[in-house]
Amino acid sequence: MNLTQQLFFILILLINRNGLAQVWIEESCEEAKYRANQDFSKGIMKAGSYGLRVPEDFEFEAHYKKYLGEKYGIISYDGGCMVSESFLCYSNQMYDLIKEKYGDDIFDRARAEAKKTYDPDDHENYNLTYVEIASTWAYLYLDSMPEYPGGPSEFYGWIESNLVGSKYENRKKKYRFYISFLIDESGGVIDPKILKADFKAQEIAQYVLQILPSSPKWSPGTFFGKTVKTRMTLGFEY
Repeated sequence: MNLTQQLFFILILLINRNGLAQVWIEESCEEAKYRANQDFSKGIMKAGSYGLRVPEDFEFEAHYKKYLGEKYGIISYDGGCMVSESFLCYSNQMYDLIKEKYGDDIFDRARAEAKKTYDPDDHENYNLTYVEIASTWAYLYLDSMPEYPGGPSEFYGWIESNLVGSKYENRKKKYRFYISFLIDESGGVIDPKILKADFKAQEIAQYVLQILPSSPKWSPGTFFGKTVKTRMTLGFEY
């Protein structure tokens, strides 16, 4: 794995360890609103906030998010500092739908309710942030992230070895794309999805997508000593 690939992997891995990885997918505002309506109709309520936010009490913030999910079914997450118009359109539409269902003061009310049930000494319960993707619960904040045997260089080397004999073996151009996938409790790769790929990278991205499920087993992510399903988002440059 060359230096560019190493830096690319580290950047994406850091994003995964510290929050939701955002990869821009071109979408109109109307399409984003439609997607929000569809999610809401399925009972999926994802309330994202954007910008640099530093909570005064991180453990209470985690407790508040957990309370929102358990009491109201609202998935609260921090979307980061960079945001596209489509993300804002989705988020604003979802907030309107949530407030229509629970009232305009739902978030202030839920925060006040959460304060009444908050125990600052109960650290074990306040260390989890989760997101629902394709109706599958996947952890994003963990005690330990999944690891490929031998590390990132070995993983990218395994991908490269699977390009041998294909029409991509002697490629002259470099292609960059992003793929998201789940590492299940046993370390298997499941549910791979292309998040973003330039037009010319679509074919090789599809090829990599097909071989990912045959990857050697990873060491699965763990949360409080228990292996859990984990969503990974990686960048590829070949």
